[in-house]
Amino acid sequence: MMSYTHLIALNGTGREQLVLHLVATTDAQAAEYRDDVLSRLQNAGVPDAVSWQFVPTDEDTLTSVVQLDPYFEQFTFIDDIDEFVKLVSDARSLTALDVAHHLVADLDVDDEQVQHVLYYNICDIFS
Repeated sequence: MMSYTHLIALNGTGREQLVLHLVATTDAQAAEYRDDVLSRLQNAGVPDAVSWQFVPTDEDTLTSVVQLDPYFEQFTFIDDIDEFVKLVSDARSLTALDVAHHLVADLDVDDEQVQHVLYYNICDIFS
């Protein structure tokens, strides 16, 4: 029976969780895929944007990975390296609204505090 190694690159930088999914027939091929993806991420300026997992299964399907570990059900899967790198790079480019949303939603900062953070940082940039 054939076995496969699924290369999973997880990114949770943006508003959605992104996962690159590539299938290799050997561990060496999976390592080559990882090195290629890492090189492209470094070229895009986001080398530390993913966590890596290698998942062995007897099938070359994404379904086999999710069946093995239902944790992966929550992610948006991408099978194109260039698209993944672009999406990760774009997600790392936060806007002031992204920062404000994070402060209010995740850090329980009130509106007035957010206004001060954004206002004083913008004043420092333009002064």
